[in-house]
Amino acid sequence: MDSESPYSSMVNEFVNWQVKYGIKYANSTETVKRFAIFKENFEFVENFNKGNDTYTVGLDQYSDLTDEEFYSLYGESPNVSNDISSFEVRSNTNTVIFNLTDDIPKNLDWRDHGAVTDVKDQKLCGACWAFSAVAAVESIWKIKKGFLLTLSEQQLIDCDSRSHGCDGGHPDQGLRHIVESDGILEDEDYPYRGYHDEDGSCDLRDQNAPEVDINSITYVQRLDERQLLRAVAQQPVSVEIANGGKHFRKYKNGIYRGPCALHPSHAVTIVGYGEEHGVKYWLYKNSYGTKWGDKGYMKIIREAGEAAGHCSIALNPVYPTI
Repeated sequence: MDSESPYSSMVNEFVNWQVKYGIKYANSTETVKRFAIFKENFEFVENFNKGNDTYTVGLDQYSDLTDEEFYSLYGESPNVSNDISSFEVRSNTNTVIFNLTDDIPKNLDWRDHGAVTDVKDQKLCGACWAFSAVAAVESIWKIKKGFLLTLSEQQLIDCDSRSHGCDGGHPDQGLRHIVESDGILEDEDYPYRGYHDEDGSCDLRDQNAPEVDINSITYVQRLDERQLLRAVAQQPVSVEIANGGKHFRKYKNGIYRGPCALHPSHAVTIVGYGEEHGVKYWLYKNSYGTKWGDKGYMKIIREAGEAAGHCSIALNPVYPTI
């Protein structure tokens, strides 16, 4: 009996992938188009993982999309300097400078301290800035007050006039909105819809006063991963990163040290750091759901000699204070 041809084998991989993720197409034309993209992505994963690197890549529910399609789904354009990369001047704000001689843990994961909520999914809404800001507030509330609450990104999307809802924004703007609004509601009181109403409605009229508030926001000294390290040692920190490309979107586990986009176009929350096999890393929480990356998280190389950190992670760190 003849062995299975490479083409038949790839078709089987495609069919099995469709079954696993429940993917169906409207017609044969779309099926042929998506098969071609899947084949390219599958071969990239297979070839990359044969090499000896500090991280691996893999397939997910988006493996029939091009890079451009994937990032557009999340309202991001990794090759274009968009709004999130042009953050406003830090006026009338606090910038902290930590004592670099202070002792801090060699490894830290705020999840181990019960200070990180479950990974969320921003879906078809470019509101990573809101998820980054809210995650930082959720964590500091647990650290300082003892309660881990799931807070409302939708409130920021609808009510933060400085930002652009699902069309982009900055974590510091979201945090500033929380300060000026005297707090933020829990997600169950202002649930996530994944879109911004056309009329720009901010539906706070019938809500009780928020239970969670912050006093101010503090910027970490820019372009200094040692300063950022000491900030994360005290609490999770919101950052902007230059994600993009096949390596980044297909990351599965290990310490990422692959290509980055030209400009920051995404916001995440650093929730820890550490060192494995002599390689230092940051641990950050993403907002692409648990099927992305390492159950929604990524480890990215730390102190690799880049002024702004790998993928510009130390370019604009900020955290809330209470």
